[in-house]
This record gives sequence, C-alpha cells and structure tokens, in this order.
Amino acid sequence: MVAYSPQQNGVLERKNHIIMEMIRSMLKEKDLPNTFWIEVYTIIYYLLNRCIIKVVQDKTPIEA
Repeated sequence: MVAYSPQQNGVLERKNHIIMEMIRSMLKEKDLPNTFWIEVYTIIYYLLNRCIIKVVQDKTPIEA
C-alpha cells in the first residue's frame, strides 16, 4: 500500500483546490462567517453541475 500523495490524482486535487478557493471567495465577498461554508459548498456544486462543459459535447454534468 502506498501513502497518500496529491500527485497521484492531480486533476481531482486541482478541482478541489479551485472549489475551496471559490468557497473562500464567496464567504469573504459577502462577509459571511466560516460557519456558512457547507451552504456555500452546496451552492457552488449546484452551479458547477449546471454549467456546460466542452469535454462532454455541450452538456451539463447532470445531462452527461
């Protein structure tokens, strides 16, 4: 068994980093306390799942 290292799944690690940055940005922009992070997380995933992505030929992740 190999110890965990972020380099093993770079794409996923990068996406997680981007999502965490989005959460921090939204909390800071609206001056919300960190206790609201789960609500912001839910909103971000809701929005990301409805954005069109080119990889799956102009479909949202929900449609793909």
